[in-house]
Amino acid sequence: MMAKPPKHPEHGHRHPPYMMIFLWLTLLTAIEVFPVMTEIYFGWVPIPHHIWVPVLLIIALAKATLVALYYMHLRYDKSWLAILFLSPFFFAMLFGIVIVAR
Repeated sequence: MMAKPPKHPEHGHRHPPYMMIFLWLTLLTAIEVFPVMTEIYFGWVPIPHHIWVPVLLIIALAKATLVALYYMHLRYDKSWLAILFLSPFFFAMLFGIVIVAR
């Protein structure tokens, strides 16, 4: 007599859209690298540094949030766990903005 395979309970969510998240991460990385490459190869900066540094911090925060929520599966955990994990990023961003503003 053959044993039946165990039944797995249904999860309350679909699989995360890994390729879409990967494409967003790639796009955000290209946006981060663009001003540096224009400065290195062409000698001009398209965006002043005092504006660009806070934008880079926001992009880095967005990328870290995407990775944490989807690749670390925090999106499907309890919301307090995601808030607990992601709260240091907001403090780091605030700290970075304060340093740039000086």
